[in-house]
Amino acid sequence: MENGLKLQGIVLAVTPLQQITDKFSKRDLVIDITDNPSYPNTPSISFSNKGLDSLEKVSVGDEVIVYFNLRGRVQAAGTKYGGQVFTNIDGWKVEIVKYAGTETAPVQPQNSYASVRSATPLPISARNGLPVATAADAYPDDMPF
Repeated sequence: MENGLKLQGIVLAVTPLQQITDKFSKRDLVIDITDNPSYPNTPSISFSNKGLDSLEKVSVGDEVIVYFNLRGRVQAAGTKYGGQVFTNIDGWKVEIVKYAGTETAPVQPQNSYASVRSATPLPISARNGLPVATAADAYPDDMPF
């Protein structure tokens, strides 16, 4: 079951990559979500494998929103930690709200139709000065024959 929880806070640390096995690696993100200075609240959120990419642009001091899932399990009786409950905070996405030392949010890339089109300018109409679309623009020739 996916809980899809999120927290907003200030990045205190991003740990180096830990290669646990050949197929499993992880990093931890520590954020400050303290709302009362008398009671510090700094959870560590683990990111593994696919989620590691979202930590690439995160720096100490950034204000972020972290998306995560809570996972818990009871250790089987008769083992070293029998009966204990273990809880993991598994992060899967980080959004930067504000970079450290700045007053503004990061600029998000614009996904516009114009940015997808080629950089070749359209011919300009002599009549009204606006770009002229041709049939080739509306129906690109993508047929293999």
